[in-house]
Amino acid sequence: MQGICIIGNDGAGKTTTANLISNLYPNTKVVSFASALKDDLNLLRLPVHQKPYSTELRAFIRSYGDLQRQLNSDTYWVERLFSSLESCSSSVNSHSSSPIVQFATIPSSIQPEEWLVVDDMRYWSELNAWTNKFKTNTRIITLGSIQDTTNAIGQSVIEVNQLLTTLRKDTTRNMLHIPNNKEITKEELTNLISNYLSNNK
Repeated sequence: MQGICIIGNDGAGKTTTANLISNLYPNTKVVSFASALKDDLNLLRLPVHQKPYSTELRAFIRSYGDLQRQLNSDTYWVERLFSSLESCSSSVNSHSSSPIVQFATIPSSIQPEEWLVVDDMRYWSELNAWTNKFKTNTRIITLGSIQDTTNAIGQSVIEVNQLLTTLRKDTTRNMLHIPNNKEITKEELTNLISNYLSNNK
């Protein structure tokens, strides 16, 4: 299994890119760290499942996410994500001895050759946790300029590359940087991603 994370500023097209991957590869599962956060806030009857958000609501959502990281750990939302996937696995196949289920709390419906895509990677600690989980099967797609990546993840593209170097010396197999994603057509974006993923399984 390949673990793909998509990095970019708000409005960069992260979810669009994740859906594009899902269309290219039907056995893709798109997940979001924000799902658990929105579930929490939904209990407060906040309209977190209705976009576009107001400036005030977006700020509140971020503040709540940051608060949970401070109260628990930097990787709180990563842990919530994998915990929910583990629960899904257990309910689908509670008697299975599949190494995929045991490995990292991935739903048993996802096979080794398939993709798990997170479309809202925003923190360096979360990126580290993701790469620790998937090791050399980590794939990273960054959208926007080098400065956009720095703003989105809190670290530069160079530092992301250094992280990937610890996984595999050839970082080009791990990372696809698309600086002009807002200027290319959907077809061009599809071709870039298709070539990258098909050549790096």
